Amino acid sequence: NANNTEDDIARIQQFGAPLRVDDHGNASTSATPLNAVTSAGVVALSGSGVITTRSDVDVFSFASSAGPISLTITPAPRGPNLDVVAELLDASGNLVATVNPVDALNATINVSSAPAGTYYLKIDGTGKGDLTTGYSDYGSLGAYTVSGSANAGEGQPPVALPSATPVSRT
Repeated sequence: NANNTEDDIARIQQFGAPLRVDDHGNASTSATPLNAVTSAGVVALSGSGVITTRSDVDVFSFASSAGPISLTITPAPRGPNLDVVAELLDASGNLVATVNPVDALNATINVSSAPAGTYYLKIDGTGKGDLTTGYSDYGSLGAYTVSGSANAGEGQPPVALPSATPVSRT
């Protein structure tokens, strides 16, 4: 029967603990490309991130040839709080699929036949029902991983996503 309506995350910041820096863009224009490895006509997709606030949305991009797309977003394995709602958008921003499973924190998108193009995966935290029967998205925060696949098509070269970790020396 708690009735305290303070925002604990805001209070923690007031005492000096900063929020974690946002790790991914919130729109298709600032989307992070998913890691992509092509093998035998299939692109294996992967990524990870953290939803840090109620207003944080993470957007990823990837390319697919015509065919199936399957993506699974899984919250952190230990003490997950992130209740995932996921949307798949096409290059024009049209909604292709959305998933917000009832009584599950993870989300899986399966599209059996998608046209070739660039796609965007939008990940957000969500609530369930109303406050008398469920919960709000206030505490729906946390780390997650993305895994899945898309069609590479025949004759398409592999996609390389180079990365580096800077090292400073004196």
